[in-house]
Amino acid sequence: MLSRKTAVLVIAAALSLGLPFSAGAAGKQDLDSARAISVAPADRAKVAGLLADAEEARSRKSYVRASVLYRQAADLGSAAGYNNLGELFESGQGMKRSVPNAEFCYRKAASAGLHEAEYNLARLYDYGVGGRTDYSKAAYWYRKAADGGFTPAVSMLGVLYSYGRGVKKDLAEAMRLFEKASAENDPAGLFNLGVMYDTGSGVKADPARAAGLYRRAGDARYSRALFNLGMLYASGRGVDLDYKKARECWEDSYSLGFPAAAYNIGILYISGKGVAESREEAAKWFSLSCRGGYHEGCDAAGKTSGRNKGGAAAAGKKSSAAAGRSTPGKKDAKAGSSKGGNKKDAKAAASRPAAKKGSGAKGNTGNRKNKKS
Repeated sequence: MLSRKTAVLVIAAALSLGLPFSAGAAGKQDLDSARAISVAPADRAKVAGLLADAEEARSRKSYVRASVLYRQAADLGSAAGYNNLGELFESGQGMKRSVPNAEFCYRKAASAGLHEAEYNLARLYDYGVGGRTDYSKAAYWYRKAADGGFTPAVSMLGVLYSYGRGVKKDLAEAMRLFEKASAENDPAGLFNLGVMYDTGSGVKADPARAAGLYRRAGDARYSRALFNLGMLYASGRGVDLDYKKARECWEDSYSLGFPAAAYNIGILYISGKGVAESREEAAKWFSLSCRGGYHEGCDAAGKTSGRNKGGAAAAGKKSSAAAGRSTPGKKDAKAGSSKGGNKKDAKAAASRPAAKKGSGAKGNTGNRKNKKS
């Protein structure tokens, strides 16, 4: 097994063969100019072994070794090797994070028609490469991946149509795409379609149908869907009013990384809805939401615990409204907005857009199991 020092040297030598090291280097190459790659028949067994070993190393969080093995597979023409190496560059696992290098790897894999790589490339242009978004390129690559049957791309293309980013705004087309993704039980598709029925965007509002869609997405552990389902239970829209079920939904949503849900649980304890009124429990949940990045929770936690002037009474007065529903968007991000959006969801997709702020959370990149070398 390679030592970390040896592995880093191997990666450095391999990267000198062609990967870009600056946004400028990557940006000079047109998306469609990447030379197509393929694995020679004689190398297919070797590539399959390298990819299997890399996946095993990645599952053990041995990212340096995984990156070396992916690079070896990529050097033999493996699209999956390039794609997965790109994911490591994008996340900074096992190497210094480099979005330009991730873009380069995704483009190489996409040149071979790997739909997951087309989707990953679209995400980069959607979220912004080097801080710059290019929705036209995002739409192009989402469509290629979607046409190839990569379901997560179908939903993300729908998000662009719902806002008119890179394409002409078309809520009917967005609805069609969300329905198509939902038919494949794609969590993002189910969630996005649910919000359209919840908000009445491009369709007659139907909170009962929205609840069913949120529930299906929640069954797939989609945190934002669980959050919105909790909002329906707390308001009695489309479902019977039930604060206990609202709390259960928000607890699950918080456990999956959505801190606005913890804030709403704190509101339940402050107001005594469905639970025994408890300033201590409220402060605990507000603090959890604060630590997760939901800033309203920070203010409420200080006032509820009495650290700030005004104490619990002030917190109860200021925090009387729960964080609003999460709007549809391209990823299951981690922070909500008390004004009906999601602070870390850079592009929400319906009538109530989120505040624009980047997210370190990664989108759904599909199944890592490589059906194609």
